[in-house]
Amino acid sequence: MSDATPRCSRPVYIVAAVLLGSLGVHNFLAGRTKPGFIQLAMGTVGWLVLVPPFLAAMWALYEAITITEDGEGVPFSSVDLAEAFEKADAQRPEAVKAA
Repeated sequence: MSDATPRCSRPVYIVAAVLLGSLGVHNFLAGRTKPGFIQLAMGTVGWLVLVPPFLAAMWALYEAITITEDGEGVPFSSVDLAEAFEKADAQRPEAVKAA
């Protein structure tokens, strides 16, 4: 494994792909500019023919499922939500926990 830090985490990439995928936002976040520009063109200018935005959205959903590394080849970091909530709970003051 590499010690390099990925440009974004996997959950952020997936959420961006699902919500703004037809505009290529998820690819820009991950440093994958060529696919990002293609999806941006399909999602904006493509509205004139209505088919490219649909194709760009389907392409984005496919990428949300299959892409596991950023544009530089660094694997996305993933967040273990259970562990994150346990850490946050342990750091809360006792007065807040009792309420």
